[in-house]
Amino acid sequence: MMIASPAGLPVLGPVERKVTYRLYPSKTVREELLRTRWVHCFLWNLALEERRRAWKEEKRSIGFAEQC
Repeated sequence: MMIASPAGLPVLGPVERKVTYRLYPSKTVREELLRTRWVHCFLWNLALEERRRAWKEEKRSIGFAEQC
């Protein structure tokens, strides 16, 4: 649906554009980013393991709030 402006011209909705940022981190920052990614992966796998165990042993689903 198009809405008319006070001047009678059509007003378009918001425009969504893709924005890409490139990072050129120093060696120290790169190592920290890699460590952070590793920790995130490790925690994700622990949470997944906990959910699978709860379902396998207790037939119980664990939600996000409970895992926090």
